[in-house]
Order: sequence, then C-alpha cells, then structure tokens
Amino acid sequence: MRWIAPLLFLALALSIPQRASADVFFNGTFATDDSTALIPFVVNIGSAITMQTTSFASSVGFEPVLTLFDAVGNPLDQDASGGTAPGSCAGRSIDPVSTFCLDGFIQDFLSPGSYQLALSESDNIPGGTLSDGFPKAGTGNFTPSEFGCPTGTAFLLFDCSQRTNIYAGSISGVGLAPEPSSIALTTTGFLSLLLAGFARRRAKR
Repeated sequence: MRWIAPLLFLALALSIPQRASADVFFNGTFATDDSTALIPFVVNIGSAITMQTTSFASSVGFEPVLTLFDAVGNPLDQDASGGTAPGSCAGRSIDPVSTFCLDGFIQDFLSPGSYQLALSESDNIPGGTLSDGFPKAGTGNFTPSEFGCPTGTAFLLFDCSQRTNIYAGSISGVGLAPEPSSIALTTTGFLSLLLAGFARRRAKR
C-alpha cells in the first residue's frame, strides 16, 4: 500500500490543468467630464496585477485617474498623476501629440478576493471610500473652468488642449484557479485504477 500515496500525488500534480493568467479588457466613452466607470474583477489566486489605461497614449483619450477599491469599497491604491516623460513613465507609453505619459498605471500584489477598479477624469479624484463618491459628481463638464481654458467645452487637458471622451485599458495577471470539476474527475479516475490494480494483485496471491 505504501506505493499508492506517492503515485497518487504524482498523478494529481500532472493532471491538474495549469491555466494561464487572464486579462480583463475595458473600453467605452464618457458622456461628460464628471462621468465615471467601475470595472469589477476577481482574483482567484494571489497574483501580481497590473491595472492600466492605454487611451491617453493613443492621442485621443482624456487624462484618466485610476483608483483601486476592495470588495466593500475601501481604497487600496490610486494613480491620479500619471508619469513624467521621458524618465518617469514607468509602464506608461508616451502620447506623441502631447508628449506626456498620463495614462493610469497601478501594479499591486493582490490576495484572492473581489476588487473594483474605478476610472474617472482628472481632477475628479476620489479621496475616500467608494460610497463617499467623486468630488466632481454632478458638475458636468468641469475641465474648461477647472483649468482656466478660454475655449473648449469638455475633455480638456490641463494645458487646455482638446482631448476626447474615449477610454480603454486592461487588468492583467488575474490568476485563474484550476477547475474543481476536472480535479475531482481526475482524482476519482486515478483512484479507481489504483484500487483495481491493487485488487488484482491481491487476487494473484
């Protein structure tokens, strides 16, 4: 009987599907400067997660703010300032038109659980829990007055250059657990083979 345990362990190790990490993509448009988007996601295995936007570097999107909340809305991390080109862009690409790297970029090791990634426009920066809301909520198109711009109606950068209402990004490295049904079926099948072999061995004695 001593040979059953190590063989069973080896079979399980080889048979459990090693599923790759997954990427969550998001995109859309804002109606007004004070719009927000909430992207929920689940981490099944503790993983290094990268959350980022890509729309600013494509020379169209507004300057985004990313804020990470846990399942009940407590703030965990935030990128409200982007990077400084060219030396401090980190994982952000440089927009060739503005020459800024202002996409949102957050990297964290997250434990298993549910999370919420909030997207808003600078300067609509949440400073508390998700239930506290966003400071510019209800103000509509605030960027012209916020940045003292003489022209333009919405989605202006701090230098008063015109951007659009487009946003896009991704959440990468979300770990996926092996499928429980596959593990159970594999374990049951292998146990049946082991027990059948053991029964035949005893019958020959």
